[in-house]
Amino acid sequence: MNTQTHPAPQAVKTLPPNYQQRYNLDLKENFRVALSLNLAVLFMFFVWGYFFIRIATILRPSAWLGEQGFHGEVDLVHVVVIFAIMVVFHEGIHGLFFWLFTKERPHFGFKLLYAYAAAPEWYIPRNQYIWIGLSPLVLVSILGVVLFPWISIDWFPGLILFLTINAAGSMGDAFIILVTLSHSKNVLIQDFGDSFTIYGDPSD
Repeated sequence: MNTQTHPAPQAVKTLPPNYQQRYNLDLKENFRVALSLNLAVLFMFFVWGYFFIRIATILRPSAWLGEQGFHGEVDLVHVVVIFAIMVVFHEGIHGLFFWLFTKERPHFGFKLLYAYAAAPEWYIPRNQYIWIGLSPLVLVSILGVVLFPWISIDWFPGLILFLTINAAGSMGDAFIILVTLSHSKNVLIQDFGDSFTIYGDPSD
């Protein structure tokens, strides 16, 4: 008979006594990984940009001016503002899902190469952590695509840039989710924002 027990599928503040560390990644100490993730973000910026441009031209052909691009303009000031709003929005969604699963206000921070939301006092089940990690990419992308047929065509460049930055910036989240998916659904994740640790039952 298998007598091993696992924690309830909810966030907890006390690590089960049989759980041990399985994986740890600290971006403060692993500059190579941090740099690689940022290079991946830069590459995916062009991939996601192409994707959203294609979707926009399909849903709203009248917004496309051929070689001139879309109606409307985005200058450097707009880029800075859009980026700042996106970061707040992106991390705010992470924070909202941390709060939904822990019922406590999450921690927010900003480092040289990234911003983050975290709940360092909590151990979060893998499946809940996947929701936390992917929520900005999924929700913002869906909302943006839904808006394409309805918003003013002059807003298209700004909206596409917002969606592209958000999606490209989610590549770090996607990497972490891929790491967690390589572990059992019973693992618990502790997230400090700039580092995270996976704990699990050795017998699982």
